[in-house]
Amino acid sequence: MAKTFIVLLVIFGWMTALEAQSPETTTAKLRQLLTEHLSTPRHHITNPVALNVAEDFIYDTFMSYGMQTFKHAFHMEKDGVTYQGSNVIGVWPGRRTMTSLDRPVLLTAHYDTPYEMPALEKNGGGLAALLEAARVLTSERCMRDYTMFFTAFDYAANFERAYDKDSPCREIGCGCRAFLEDILLPFVSKSGFPVGNFQGAFVVDGLLNYNNTPGAQEIPYPDVFRTIPGFADGYDEVVADGYRGNFIATIGRQKDAPLVSVFNTKFARAGSVRFKSRDLIIPHMDVFGPQAQSDPYWPVYRTIIDADVYGFYKVHPELKAILLSDTVHLRGRETEWGALTPADSVTLTADRLNFLKKTTDVLVSVLRDMAGHHATCKGADGFPSGFKQGLRLDGTLHLNANSRQNVSLVVNSIEARGFVQATLTSPSMTLELSGMFNPDEQQVALRYQEPHKIAPGPLTVTCTMIGKVLPFRSGLVYMGEMRGVCGEKMVFDQLGYQNFVLFNSQAVGTPDASTLPRGNATPVVLALMGGIAFTAAAAAIAFILYKQRVSGLPSTYWVMNENKA
Repeated sequence: MAKTFIVLLVIFGWMTALEAQSPETTTAKLRQLLTEHLSTPRHHITNPVALNVAEDFIYDTFMSYGMQTFKHAFHMEKDGVTYQGSNVIGVWPGRRTMTSLDRPVLLTAHYDTPYEMPALEKNGGGLAALLEAARVLTSERCMRDYTMFFTAFDYAANFERAYDKDSPCREIGCGCRAFLEDILLPFVSKSGFPVGNFQGAFVVDGLLNYNNTPGAQEIPYPDVFRTIPGFADGYDEVVADGYRGNFIATIGRQKDAPLVSVFNTKFARAGSVRFKSRDLIIPHMDVFGPQAQSDPYWPVYRTIIDADVYGFYKVHPELKAILLSDTVHLRGRETEWGALTPADSVTLTADRLNFLKKTTDVLVSVLRDMAGHHATCKGADGFPSGFKQGLRLDGTLHLNANSRQNVSLVVNSIEARGFVQATLTSPSMTLELSGMFNPDEQQVALRYQEPHKIAPGPLTVTCTMIGKVLPFRSGLVYMGEMRGVCGEKMVFDQLGYQNFVLFNSQAVGTPDASTLPRGNATPVVLALMGGIAFTAAAAAIAFILYKQRVSGLPSTYWVMNENKA
């Protein structure tokens, strides 16, 4: 009996660990998000309180996932008056974040609702998919290779221009375009990779209305749709299926066709075959270029991208992005679209929730593959002995040639998935950091938990403290590189980064030089403080001598693993 009980405990523990390692979304979770947090209209004029509540909920949810989270304020002008909007940004960094080898991906939904429209249709389903995909991906124990952005945009305004004359957003995607100009493109520039290395954005806008009734799906401009290359196949499939509203529309340009293809392929293989996808590919690389605008069908192309995806195409045509949508007002529902009031929310049937779940699951699978991950994911189980909550590491930070400060790094918490929270302090600063442990490389990457803007400079979202945690003697050493903008007096731009070495108080003796990180030839700028200064000097000397000893090796030998192709 006792043995049976032990076996059951082992099985239960294994199943619990497996569930934690590979979490999945559920229709119950989606329903809870929709009914408890996303069912109230969120509009700047008709319900600004609910809009602010939703903004704070998304922010708190991103924070609870451990992402770098911040609110991005942007401004619009109308009739001489300045209006402010607020995007909510979550960043899940990877091994190659803030390097020239990064290839970011992005998932986004707008959180404001259009004037006098129900909240579930626009855009409760998209927000639920965003929040659930972010939860699942950040719960997994693997450190990704590339940066993942999760964004909730304000002032989408794709329905506002006709119905709300008071809106200051007079062009589609005000929040989206501000994010691209203020955050994403500067991030790309600071990282040093070309815009073309941005793998792509998935814009989700209306994912909830599944209607399998024949004739439920309207197709605008049918004579045009059946003749345009890239539209004809989707049109024929809808017609052959009896104009049923049983699909997700995947919309992009020729440049975005690979994103459409990977999503549709996974969608066809996942879940119930009742839920389908139909693609519409605009036959132009640059929707706003002279060739596209001279196309007689350009007004049609312009109409079907009436969502935040417009912002990506408008701000920089090299940014790849696709729109995923249930086609919103082109699909029949319980109350006719022309007679809708904010109280006429779509009914949350089992089919609609499963439709949303399948789309969310496919997004998780696509983003997981695009962001890259390792086969082995040991999480906190792979930490060196002694790296635990309460660990303190000390050193001296050289801000520049003439300035240095004593600093301490304290580990505040460690989670099973490998998520780490820590505080870096000195007499003049306190940095609250968070990040992930990569057990395959014994590497900890820490960044600002809540990035902020240094007026009039850039966001500290670029600040990175990344290095290896290694045991030696009876203690630990954390050594690596600091990069990016970490404060007004901590801008590592000239050299790109600075090396650091931090020890805990039990670390005595000199570490084996062969275990030191393979950084650039920049001198070590973090040494020990207090009674172990001699040891620090010895470690620094060993580091420099070691580099001199192998100076004949190729330059790529010194690049940290996350910088390697």
